[in-house]
Amino acid sequence: MASSLVSKPEEVRVEESNMGGRTVFRLQVAPEDKAHQALDSSHPEPPAPVVVARVYRAHSRDGALSVELLSDLPGRFDVGRELLVDDVAYSIVESRQTGPETAIIRLEGITSRHQASLLTGKFLAALPDSEATLEEGEYFHYQLIGLQVITEDGEDLGQLQEILETGSNDVYIVRGHWR
Repeated sequence: MASSLVSKPEEVRVEESNMGGRTVFRLQVAPEDKAHQALDSSHPEPPAPVVVARVYRAHSRDGALSVELLSDLPGRFDVGRELLVDDVAYSIVESRQTGPETAIIRLEGITSRHQASLLTGKFLAALPDSEATLEEGEYFHYQLIGLQVITEDGEDLGQLQEILETGSNDVYIVRGHWR
């Protein structure tokens, strides 16, 4: 998977584990690739927003939103944090989790049921959290999307397009050239 980041893709090893209900991947790469990645970090690209929730519907007359949570990062939906809707930033003014994957949130500036209903079906995004820490070799799903998938025998299967969380295991959607 990480072949687009390393010079020796045959030495990449991927290990999947479950940590507190969250799927975590550990990637091991050759030592020279770790040094290469450290050098490349001197010119980092600005982080792209990550989708963290989807609006189900308006919840009340005051503009609250019922949302499906797509992130389990602690603190992601705390009051004061910013979320993006169509690249417009909104500050969270109220937030309470109503189920394992649902919450009610209010965003600054969304003050009526009508305004909230216009957001139905929209995705809420956030900039990647610089405070989030993972162990060395662990990555979030969004960091794996777009990587080339290569078998241990060196066969290029294509590019990782999507990861579907099914509960029992993750399903990887890879687009490539099939024989």
